[in-house]
Amino acid sequence: MKAEEIAKRRAWATTHFNDKDLTETELECAVYIPSDNFSDGWNKGVEWASAKQWINVNDTMPEPDEDVLAHIPASFIGPGYNEVAYWDGEDWYTLDGDLVSPTHWCRIPKFLTKN
Repeated sequence: MKAEEIAKRRAWATTHFNDKDLTETELECAVYIPSDNFSDGWNKGVEWASAKQWINVNDTMPEPDEDVLAHIPASFIGPGYNEVAYWDGEDWYTLDGDLVSPTHWCRIPKFLTKN
């Protein structure tokens, strides 16, 4: 790695990690994000994470019949738990057909699969 690149990475690490003492090997192995793009990447990460958070059922509901992860709170029957469930437009049901009353829900990520 060129001295100019090492100096650039050292300046970046000092600014973002408060670490000016990284070795050349550590700087070569480190993931380097140029400072002018750092806030853009951070903001995109925050947007992505915010979209994946638990949603209060008092704020909004999923599409009817969409399978989501639902949080069912603790009750006299047992501790709270998370389970795949769906909202039919009026009530919530587990995939086994049990009626539940979740307080929060979140979408289940769709994973890419090979054909």
